[in-house]
Amino acid sequence: MRLKYLAAAFPVTVLGLMIAERLATFLVGIFPSKPALWAISIQLRSLFLDTSSVLAAGTMHSITLQLAVLAGLGVLVLMLMRARSWPTLSFLVNHGALLLVAAAALLGTGSTIASSGGSPMEPGHWLLANARQLDAFQCTVLIVGFAGCALCHYLFLTQRSNGDRALATALRELALDRGRRRGRR
Repeated sequence: MRLKYLAAAFPVTVLGLMIAERLATFLVGIFPSKPALWAISIQLRSLFLDTSSVLAAGTMHSITLQLAVLAGLGVLVLMLMRARSWPTLSFLVNHGALLLVAAAALLGTGSTIASSGGSPMEPGHWLLANARQLDAFQCTVLIVGFAGCALCHYLFLTQRSNGDRALATALRELALDRGRRRGRR
């Protein structure tokens, strides 16, 4: 049961970081002389630059709507956690969050993807060009994301093996029941 909550931790954390980034950026506009707000805003903005730009454009730059959308996504993840098929859903949610963070981290560092040849079948066709180093915060978020995905793999495979074990037990009991009926005749 605790694994269920751990599987929801990474996507909810990512949404919380996005909310913190939106709030810090908003508060920098109100209190521009606060160095702590600038530090938080710059650090989180480096991770969620493109994502927050799309979110701002989609909500017509309304901070209230942006926070409502992000909080709604967090509530949706927590509600999905109560679903019977949570291991499958957590697999999808965690991997989606990891892809979002990985793409945002790569794009935030100014990395670009280039092709090295004319055929996609060539080995090493895609290259990461102009790749800059990820900072410690981005690396930490990505490591936590990989750990969350590994946990989802474990949760999903455990659910699958428990289901297979229950099915095998039911089939065995059914076969024994049919054998007992034949013996009584």
